[in-house]
Amino acid sequence: MKYSKIIFIVFIFFGINSVAQIPSEVPHPDTNRPIDMDNTTDIIIYIVLPILILLLYFFVKRFKRSKK
Repeated sequence: MKYSKIIFIVFIFFGINSVAQIPSEVPHPDTNRPIDMDNTTDIIIYIVLPILILLLYFFVKRFKRSKK
């Protein structure tokens, strides 16, 4: 019983690196690239959609406030 706790603690402290590896299927810091402003899709996803979401949020909030 005493040794099982020690083994568990050793596994937690030293075994965490082998478990916490970045999967090869997902992007990671080595393969990231900056936003390409020449690409229309990037502009729509990263600039236009967030602005539309914010405008929609404020519109709905104002509509609910004026309804009360």
